[in-house]
Amino acid sequence: MERGYVKLWRKSIDSFVFADLELWKLWCLCLMKANHKGRWIPLEGLKEPIKINPGQFMTGRESLHQIYYPRKKKNQKSALTLWRWLQILEKAGNLNIKSYTKYSIITISNWTEYQQDEQQMNNKRTTDEQQMNTNKNDKNDKNDKKSKKKVIKEKYLEFVFFTKEEKLKLDEKYGAKVEPMIEMLNNYIGQSGKKYKSHYHVMLGWVAEKIENKKQAPKGSSSSLPYHEINTGD
Repeated sequence: MERGYVKLWRKSIDSFVFADLELWKLWCLCLMKANHKGRWIPLEGLKEPIKINPGQFMTGRESLHQIYYPRKKKNQKSALTLWRWLQILEKAGNLNIKSYTKYSIITISNWTEYQQDEQQMNNKRTTDEQQMNTNKNDKNDKNDKKSKKKVIKEKYLEFVFFTKEEKLKLDEKYGAKVEPMIEMLNNYIGQSGKKYKSHYHVMLGWVAEKIENKKQAPKGSSSSLPYHEINTGD
């Protein structure tokens, strides 16, 4: 007899199999007969051995009956009855029966999920943790990239914002005129409530033109929008 152990899950108590002592004995027998490791089993009359995977075992009606009843007892069930019980377990989804001419292979359902040993569980846990860490690192990398793409603008007056690069470009292009240009744009935004996607491009547009030409919006205009403003979608 092979040494080792199998796991019995507590939820089995609620099953109809547990409520039937004979059926429960047969189910436990199947669990204990199932192989934990793959192996090849030679069979008389066959040249090639039979491969048995983890969670499987080879049996037949008579051999299963002998294991179930190691000693003869009164009123013991027949081999056919025992096999019908096995088919009940198959219908319940506990196992699968694949019969051949000289033997049958019984496969326990979800064997790896319920019967994996501690080492396998630790390996799976380590693999899952590594995958979670990889996913977390990928997410952090994406967040870092987003942070790098996010443009940080500094406040120069109450309503006007530029990046440092934009401010440097304006200083290089307009010099001393930049401050009155910023003040003009700030006053206009404060009065009109108009919003722009880029204050830098507005500065390059109608604000610069207004400063250069020193023109004023026509008196009596129904709109507070500077007539030199170029609508570029900013």
